[in-house]
Amino acid sequence: LNYVYDKLSGMLLEASSSTTTEAEPSPITSTYSYNIIETNIFVSTGPTPTVPEFPSKIIVFTLATILIIASSTIILLRKGTKNKL
Repeated sequence: LNYVYDKLSGMLLEASSSTTTEAEPSPITSTYSYNIIETNIFVSTGPTPTVPEFPSKIIVFTLATILIIASSTIILLRKGTKNKL
C-alpha cells in the first residue's frame, strides 16, 4: 500500500495497492492504483481587483485642482476681510 501526498496542500496525488489471494489452482494478484495527472491547485492566481485602478495622472490632476481652488479661496477670503477693515 503506497500513498503520495502533496506536502503543502495535503492532497492525495497517487495511491497504489497490491493484493494476492491464495486461490486454487494458482494465486491471483490484484493491483489497483490511481494518480492525478493534471490539476490547477498548484497555479497561483491573484484575486481580481474589485476597485478599478486610476492612472496616477488623474490623481495628480485632481489634487492639483483641489490645491488651486483651496488656495484661491483662502486668498480671496483674506482680501475680502482686509477691505472691510
